Amino acid sequence: MSLDLSTNFGGLKLRSPIIVGSCPLSANMQNRIAMENAGAGAIVLPSLFEEHVIAWRIRNGGSISEREQHLLDHMTRMTRDALVPNVETYLAMVNRASVLSSIPVIASLHGGTDGDWLDFAGELQVTGADAIELNVHHRQVNDHDDPRELEDQVVELVKTIRESISVPLFLKLHREYTAVSHLARRLVSGVQGLVLYARDPEIDITLDHFQVRCTWGLTAPGTISPTLSAGEIPNGISEGDHLLQSDRWGHALR
Repeated sequence: MSLDLSTNFGGLKLRSPIIVGSCPLSANMQNRIAMENAGAGAIVLPSLFEEHVIAWRIRNGGSISEREQHLLDHMTRMTRDALVPNVETYLAMVNRASVLSSIPVIASLHGGTDGDWLDFAGELQVTGADAIELNVHHRQVNDHDDPRELEDQVVELVKTIRESISVPLFLKLHREYTAVSHLARRLVSGVQGLVLYARDPEIDITLDHFQVRCTWGLTAPGTISPTLSAGEIPNGISEGDHLLQSDRWGHALR
């Protein structure tokens, strides 16, 4: 007898509660097919960065602000080395994934400033994305930053992107937010769910060539205990046992 694992995730009907997060694996079509065949309920594609959208607007004759030009001039290595090099490639990926997949495909946008680049979410919806994940990334927080101002920025980001789409919107946060439940209440009318937490790559300097190297690794097994004790679902799961532990913890919280 087969179990019915179907569920509802922010308005998306899923055949199972297992969602493949945004990662290098989801960039490859064969990997997506394999994960779907293995029972995944939805797949989140790798992120398209704010800087990529700004560069795309320039190529199409659009104007940009001084702030946006500053972003391009100081583009990070993580952005330059992203899995998806430009908007055109990303749109092709979204279209191909949506056509060949029978499960929801979620496109991911990565950025931290309010502006016209957020309107691009509408292009992703038209291309075939079943939902949008907005990965909010702020500059390094310091002692002089007002937490309320950071929350206000997030709320404005959500208002802007919501005007461009009608599909579900999920907000992915980093660990600097200390009052997630309070922020969630402020966002209840704009987003269908929060993804906790985003993780940055491991950054190192190679001593042989003195070059910056960005690598992504699996979530360390030892992180599951403090994650569960804090009542948080881990941002990435590398073993089946962790998935079961997270699932049972979720039942305990309800």
